[in-house]
Amino acid sequence: MIEAGAAAVHFEDQLASVKKCGHMGGKVLVPTQEAIQKLVAARLAADVMGVPTLVIARTDADAADLITSDCDPYDREFITGDRTSEGFFRTHAGIEQAISRGLAYAPYADLVWCETSKPDLEQARRFAEAIHARFPGQTAGL
Repeated sequence: MIEAGAAAVHFEDQLASVKKCGHMGGKVLVPTQEAIQKLVAARLAADVMGVPTLVIARTDADAADLITSDCDPYDREFITGDRTSEGFFRTHAGIEQAISRGLAYAPYADLVWCETSKPDLEQARRFAEAIHARFPGQTAGL
C-alpha cells in the first residue's frame, strides 16, 4: 500500500487470525511490542519509499480481554493470570489498558485511535488527555 502511495495506513493490535468487529466480544490482542514493531516497519517503509504516509495505530484494548502472550512487560499489569482453553491469557479490558497501549504506540504513529463498541465522549476525553499529557502534539481519539 505504501508503494502505491497510500495517504494513510491503519494498524490494529488484534490477533489477525481471530479478528472481531468493534462491537463483538472475544477480541484477542497481540503483545504491545509486537504491535510497535509493525508501526516501526510501516514508518520505515514509508520513509524509505519517500511516501508521506500517515501511520495510524489502533488499539482494541478497551474491549479486548484476551492476549496471546504474557511475555511483554507493557502488558503484565493487565494480565489476570487466567488462561483460556486455547491458551490465551485473560486481561482486564478497559480504558486504562487502552491508554497504556496508546501511550506505547504514540511515538511510532501519527494518529492513535482507541476502538470502542459505542461512542462515549467522557471516555474519548480521558483517552485523548492521557495521550496529550505525554505527547502534546499527538492526534488521538475514539
